[in-house]
Parts: sequence; C-alpha cells; structure tokens
Amino acid sequence: MAPDRETDVDDLITAICREVDGVGETKARAVAADFAGDLQGFLVANKARFGKITRSNNSPILNPRQVGQIFVAKGSLPRGQAAPETWAFYIGKRFLGQQVERLRGLTLDTLDINPFLVNVLELKTPRQVIEFNLFQSVTRSVVTAWGSAVEELLVRCGAERFFSAGGRRAGRRPDIRIESGGVEHLIQVKSGPNTMNVDMVQSLNEVILEYRRKRPAAKVLLGMTYGRRDMVSTQIRDNLSGFDDRTLIGKELWDFISGESDCHKKIFAALDAASLGVLPVAFTQLIKKKVDGLVIEWGKKYAGKTTGDVLEKYM
Repeated sequence: MAPDRETDVDDLITAICREVDGVGETKARAVAADFAGDLQGFLVANKARFGKITRSNNSPILNPRQVGQIFVAKGSLPRGQAAPETWAFYIGKRFLGQQVERLRGLTLDTLDINPFLVNVLELKTPRQVIEFNLFQSVTRSVVTAWGSAVEELLVRCGAERFFSAGGRRAGRRPDIRIESGGVEHLIQVKSGPNTMNVDMVQSLNEVILEYRRKRPAAKVLLGMTYGRRDMVSTQIRDNLSGFDDRTLIGKELWDFISGESDCHKKIFAALDAASLGVLPVAFTQLIKKKVDGLVIEWGKKYAGKTTGDVLEKYM
C-alpha cells in the first residue's frame, strides 16, 4: 500500500481518542500531535507515556479514566501494520459495530413495513412480513453506510478527499483525487459495475466536461470499488464518454490508488480480522435472531389481530 502519511496516522489516533468520553477534537489532536506520526508508538505506549502529555501549564491533558478508555479503544487494533491496513481494520470494526447496534435497536415501531409489497408478495404470516421487511431494511442501511466507509478506505489507501468550490453535492463532482505520474486524477466513486443508470452516466459526462474547463490538466475518471470490466452494464459502457480510458474497475482502482498490486487482498484480510470480537455469530444469524424477537413482539402487541388489521396501521 501507499507509505504511511503523517496525516493518516494523526487522523487515526484522533479518531480512536475521540471514542472516549470527554475527549473532543482539540484534546484528541493534541494527543496525536504528541506522537508525531508514530502509529506503533501510540499502539504500544503504556499509561505513563500518556501521562506525559501535558498542557502549557504542565497539567495532564488526559485524566486516568480517559487514559484507561483509550487503552480499551486501541487494544483491539493490530500491531506492526502500516497505517492503511490499520485504518482498514478500524473502519471495518467501526462500521460493523454500528450496523450491529442499529439491528439490535430495531423494533416493530421503527421497522418500515410496506403494506403494498406485503400484499403483492403474498406475505401472510407475521414472520413472513417481518422477515422480508427486516432483511430489506437492514440491507438498504448496510449498503448506504458502506458507501461512506469504502470511500474512507480509498482515502486511507493513498487518495485525498476532493472538495469542489461551492460545495457541489456528490454525483455532481469528483469524490477523491490523487496525483500520479505528474497528473492530477479526479475520481467519482461508485460501488460496483451496475450501480449507475443512464441519467447518472450523463451526469458524469457533464462533470467530465465541466472539469476539463476548470482543470484542463486533470483527468476525470469513474472508479468502481468492485467488479470487472466484463461485468459493467451496457448502459454505462455505451453512454460514458471515453469509457475505456475513463474508468478504473475493481482491482484496477485499488492498485492505482495504493500504488501496490493486489492491495485489495490486504484490505480483505483487515476487514475479516475486524469482525472478531464484534460478531458473536454471522451477521445473517443476528438478523434471524432479530426476526424471532420481533415475531414474539408482534404476538404480544397485536394479539387477536389479523395481518390485514396490522397493515392498516401503515396507511
């Protein structure tokens, strides 16, 4: 992967410290600055080392409780790995933890049940209704949240976030940028080979034309985080201007951003390791257990009512 950048190390230490109650951005940045880009030094540092981080009046920045919580927060992170791989582990662990908490917090009152789909799909029993809508809700949430997480992974593998003047919304501007071979590359990131419709492709064509005028020396690309060229839909291939020269698909994107062949394999390994200690069982098993719990909740809450009676609540 790309060599460690001090800003990536500082950002990671800051993110870890901010998990602690009472440690805000300023205090977390002060801790990161004290380690001066030394990620391994931070990970192996003992409590006495943290006690030496002081304000201008020599008082400790962190109290003993905060130091203890930082030790817990950094305790699961792998040692001896480069910052991009450590970031991948951290992003995966944080993402998975958020999805597990969201799943656990779902109730019948917060579950979005579409009564039209229930009827057209012949979902007759409470279990059928709950199972379909829960899987649909969780899948939508996971896919949406992963979009932000995977963009963060690309940034930590060697790219930079791109912020256009005027705060153009995503889809109307590139998402990340990277200098390579003396050329600035501006990349709009999409999840996979079939996640763009014709209107989105035309919008990207407009972005390419716009940035040709604004930054004529730059190259605007479409990057897909997974897939192969033979998987790309014809509506993208046939409608994107200069498709072959304007795209980085799957492995191509990760290798280009990181400057390393098969970078994705290290990311896969880090993400796989991140699930340890977060998932007691497979995520799909957690969903099934949640279905069981919601079926019980349905029976208690809607005792004596038919499925049709309950669906009226959603109209």
